[in-house]
Amino acid sequence: MHDIAREAIKFSPEILLKMTRYLKDNPGVMLGDDNSLYQAGAFIGKNLQYWYSENSPVLFSESWSVLTRRGEEILLKIMQLGQEYSSISDWDGFQKRLIEVSNNYKDPFGLGLGYGFAQVFTSLDQETSDKIWYKLI
Repeated sequence: MHDIAREAIKFSPEILLKMTRYLKDNPGVMLGDDNSLYQAGAFIGKNLQYWYSENSPVLFSESWSVLTRRGEEILLKIMQLGQEYSSISDWDGFQKRLIEVSNNYKDPFGLGLGYGFAQVFTSLDQETSDKIWYKLI
């Protein structure tokens, strides 16, 4: 999974700021297969400190839903399952269907974002991490 050449590239803070601003305004350029979405999420997660803005109430605008479409699909499928198994008399059937939905509707962008963010969150200063965390929740 590790690509030494890719991990060896180091961008200056100014370049990272320009890149994240561009991506923030144009999330559609990151659309692709599952691996591309995962890598985009990991990049953004690792550079979330460049994403933060005092002027914005949230980190990601509504236009970012194009990247997390599968995350929305899984919530919809789980809600449908809840209605389908409202009595939960068939608990084993419900569990099997829930596992099936979870396996078929993964959110690669969200997984990558969490992975990247987890790598840098502990290294941020307390004030920055608090501000980012507040906007995430």
